[in-house]
Amino acid sequence: MTVNKHTPGPWCVDDYTNVCCLDGGLIAVAGDGRATLPRGKLDICRSNGRLIAAAPDLLMTLQNLVGLAEGHCRDLHHYKAALDDARAAIAKATGEAS
Repeated sequence: MTVNKHTPGPWCVDDYTNVCCLDGGLIAVAGDGRATLPRGKLDICRSNGRLIAAAPDLLMTLQNLVGLAEGHCRDLHHYKAALDDARAAIAKATGEAS
């Protein structure tokens, strides 16, 4: 099992498009720190912030799916490419990609 070296989730996005952890620590800034951006730009920044904030959940889900698939679908050839993609995404998210 891979040990996560990132700030534990869940993460959330505030009104200023900052991505924060539960203790209020800053993870990332998805905009320019203003809630007064033009509407279209603010919507894009908030969407980017939500995607960043979902990263811990997405990583855990991929790790769980790969574990399930490895345990139950080893002989199903058509899952190989999907599993390879999931493993690559996990490696990228955990910094283990070569």
